Amino acid sequence: MKYRILFTLLFTWAISSPIKINLVTTNDIHGVIASQKATFMNPQYPPTIVGAAAFSKYVDKLKNSSIRDNEGLLILDGGNIFQGNPLGMADKGQTMIEWMNRIGYDAMVPGSYDFISGAKNIQSLAVKANFPFLFSNLECDGCPLEIDEIKPYIIKEMNGVKVGILGVVNSQISEIVLAENRMGTTAEFEVPTMRQWVPIMKSEGAEIVILLSSSGVPWDREEEYEKFTEKVNNGEVNENNISLNALEMAYFAEDVDFIVAGGNSKGYWLPWYDPHSHTYIMQGYGNGTEFSHIKLLVDEDTHLFMGYETLVDGRASQTLLSDDFEENPTDANWIQAKLDNAIKSY
Repeated sequence: MKYRILFTLLFTWAISSPIKINLVTTNDIHGVIASQKATFMNPQYPPTIVGAAAFSKYVDKLKNSSIRDNEGLLILDGGNIFQGNPLGMADKGQTMIEWMNRIGYDAMVPGSYDFISGAKNIQSLAVKANFPFLFSNLECDGCPLEIDEIKPYIIKEMNGVKVGILGVVNSQISEIVLAENRMGTTAEFEVPTMRQWVPIMKSEGAEIVILLSSSGVPWDREEEYEKFTEKVNNGEVNENNISLNALEMAYFAEDVDFIVAGGNSKGYWLPWYDPHSHTYIMQGYGNGTEFSHIKLLVDEDTHLFMGYETLVDGRASQTLLSDDFEENPTDANWIQAKLDNAIKSY
């Protein structure tokens, strides 16, 4: 059905201008927001990645241009925000939430590493955030996460279009997160969760559906997708009783337009298009090295999703290199001061 709609929309687009929504995403930051040397690019002469202070300047300009051009703006994060760096670990993610509030994120989904200081700490971070944590597949046995700041989904209206964002946490957290850190928290399987909540979101007016997942897109996605679809065709996959990564989940996501994934620091230049469900999946590189930015295209009359367009060199992902980005000096000084204090205290 979605495939037939796409042909109709392409014809319609030829005679009308689509509504545009800027989708900006990060994932697996792991507390790395200061500038860094990209030794993974060139060990001998590493270029400089200017980090979050450049990202904030980019977003500030984008906010102004979105207003000027009458476009929507949505900023999402795929989880694993603070573990792995002194800046994040010294105060268990509080500084990272301060920074995300500064950027103006609309939502994030917790990743498995966000449980490293316990579910009670996730509760504290969610209360501090100016945006909701999304966790639709939450199963809670007296856990601290049943609070108003942690929601299954949100619906935001931009330029007259109602966009629903559904958060789905990696259902393997009961296997990969220590029980004392989960504190009674488990997660339902991804596909049953999606099939439960997407119809509810649509009944409440969501016209575009984005799934925000911390289940991750694997390395070698083409090869992994081929292996997975072979298992599906052989009847080896019961999607209602198995943990699936974001790439596998997309196969069953006929009613989802776009999946934004975190949970793996491996990034891809462009979103993956699932030929079965016609759903797109996007994941960028982590550790503060880059972000992704595309424009979602929505039919002006029907408000149906038409596809996306890139902004720079035909790529969704943008690496925060000093040759391409300028930092906000005030933010750079704030980040460096936070990092220096974290190193002293951690």
